[in-house]
Amino acid sequence: MWSCSDALAVATCESTLQADAYNAGSIGVFQIHEPSHRGRLRAGESLYDVAANVRIAYEIWLDQGWMPWACKPW
Repeated sequence: MWSCSDALAVATCESTLQADAYNAGSIGVFQIHEPSHRGRLRAGESLYDVAANVRIAYEIWLDQGWMPWACKPW
C-alpha cells in the first residue's frame, strides 16, 4: 500500500517539495525522469504540475515500488 508518510519522505528528500525542481531531466516534487515517463503524461499536463507529478509517481510506484528513486522511505 502507498503510504502517504513514505511518499512525503521520498518527495521531501528528492526535491524538498519544490514543484519547480529540475535535475538532469528529472522534474518536480518526485523528480520524475521526463524522458523515461513522458508517455504517462495526459494531454496538457506537465511534470511541474504537482498533481500530475504525484499521480505519475504513484503509477511508477505501483509498477516498481520505491526502486526508481534515489531516496527511499526506509
